Amino acid sequence: MGATSAYRSTFTTDDTGPTGSYTVQVSRVDSGGTLRPYTYEGCVATGFNISQDLGSNLSFTLNFDAENEQTSTGEATPSYPSSADPFNYTQAVIAIDGSAAANFTSFSLDGDLGMDTSRRFLAGSATKAQPKRSSVPSYTGTITAEFASLTDYNKFVNGTEFSINASWNGAEIASPYNYECVVSIPVCKFTGSTPVASLDSLTTVDLPFTVLDNGSSAAVTMTYTSTDTSL
Repeated sequence: MGATSAYRSTFTTDDTGPTGSYTVQVSRVDSGGTLRPYTYEGCVATGFNISQDLGSNLSFTLNFDAENEQTSTGEATPSYPSSADPFNYTQAVIAIDGSAAANFTSFSLDGDLGMDTSRRFLAGSATKAQPKRSSVPSYTGTITAEFASLTDYNKFVNGTEFSINASWNGAEIASPYNYECVVSIPVCKFTGSTPVASLDSLTTVDLPFTVLDNGSSAAVTMTYTSTDTSL
């Protein structure tokens, strides 16, 4: 970005689904103390979760479906980034329709990419073909908050559409750019919102939502600013 060491990557949901695949290795230690590397070939993303809770770092989880699992490949040498500062809850701001709220206590977004993972054929092998999109993807989530007013409850009752912008702002890379992660959802609706009262704590409310298609923008867009030259 400009003449700085900051790089911004943009990821958007689309109507075709993932087309690339990866090799993923997970090492496990058996009861005798021997390290057993498991290698998963042909891994295709089938879903994801982005979540933030109080007292925690931002979490991003990817779900994979693999073509094959094998134990014959030796353990790869790990390579770690030179600078990797995680985002934490103190750097998070959740805004609805452009207005940030101070009473939100958690945020979670789940994506089901609608991929068919059972593509086996009568071809002399049990190996699966690469997953392909077979159903409409769905993106749902939940925001938890202290019950501060009827504003969000009324959005649920009235079926009001709104946007969500979740952002995390970290340390400066080079002026005017900081480490940053932004999740933008142009249009969604609350799917249920009833405040829960308690005798020994403040009333809270869970705000589950579903992401809608506005016919033009991506359902979910994530931008990530860091010093990584490629992702």
